[in-house]
Amino acid sequence: MTRPARLLMLVSLPILAGACSGYGQEGTVLEVPVPSEVARGAELRLASRSGGEAPVLLLEGVELGADERIKIQIVAADGGDGAPVLAQASTVGNGDGVYGPPVAKTTLVFPVNARGCEVIAGQAAVKLRLRIESSKDRPPLQFDRLRFATDRRVSD
Repeated sequence: MTRPARLLMLVSLPILAGACSGYGQEGTVLEVPVPSEVARGAELRLASRSGGEAPVLLLEGVELGADERIKIQIVAADGGDGAPVLAQASTVGNGDGVYGPPVAKTTLVFPVNARGCEVIAGQAAVKLRLRIESSKDRPPLQFDRLRFATDRRVSD
């Protein structure tokens, strides 16, 4: 099985300027722009409570080791240690699941839950924090950017 097939969620979507980037250590606060269509969609989803498309966060260019197991939760930055999870994604690895070569870049997809819709509804930007569960010897998570998806087409 190929490396991309082992990832739980992987997509490639068009690039949107103005997202945050950097290193994701536990407690790192990231200010993420909320496109107006995403903020409106979150408001509509909350108003109807009948479904519709959930907003989606993309963590692009995440550097993951071969067969690494990792779980990343996104929480509101102002929620402290007990902040509820707004979105989460993970990868499934084989073996011991620790970080190691070869390192590959990928995109992780985070569907935003109802609590996340409450946080982003009507907002132009939100401050988010990453919670990372992985092997103890893993270096800080490196990624290109965190952004909201505005186009649901998946490209090859």
